[in-house]
Amino acid sequence: MTDRIKKIIELIPKTETLADIGCDHGYVSVGALNSGKAKKVIFSDVSENCLKKAQNNLTEYINSGSALGIVSDGFNNLPFVSTAVIAGMGGEEIDKIISSCKNLPDNFVLQPMKNVDKVRECVVKYGYLITFDRVYYFDKKYYDFIVAKRGQDVLSTDEILFGRTNLETLNTDFLNKLCEQKKLLEKVLKSDISKSEAELKKELLGRIKKYV
Repeated sequence: MTDRIKKIIELIPKTETLADIGCDHGYVSVGALNSGKAKKVIFSDVSENCLKKAQNNLTEYINSGSALGIVSDGFNNLPFVSTAVIAGMGGEEIDKIISSCKNLPDNFVLQPMKNVDKVRECVVKYGYLITFDRVYYFDKKYYDFIVAKRGQDVLSTDEILFGRTNLETLNTDFLNKLCEQKKLLEKVLKSDISKSEAELKKELLGRIKKYV
């Protein structure tokens, strides 16, 4: 089990029912059940063939009634759940899944692979309070983890771009990521790009320089 998967499981609040959206091999579902974080897990994938991989790893839990696999595009075919994990997808895809859900859960654990700012804006828009939002460096990659619960929230521009917990703690992984982004932006700004694109990148660079 990777450090990324372990962190997702660690961040899941104790819950009655957990949806593992886009479950892949079902490792998050297995971990949530083994750790007692969830009493029942509904694991889903848009592909029936992909879902079979998770079913093989969750056979004993399926037989005991504590796990159920459903072919579903996001929440479309799922019953109401207390908590949902959506991990390993792009931020725009996570936004789409949340936006199309008619019966949203009480809690989210989210791990977008890119466009993290869109995820932050989405959860706040749909009535969630972000309680944890931090980047970790695992296996030579940076991963963002967001935990949100029902509630009202307002994010500053920097919190949307960088994550509230990162700004509060200025942890090493976050600062290292900003340093890498800073170098990349400075390199791009020396290349042949449009004036409008340059202005956007200069603005982002200026915000990054406040912290590194």
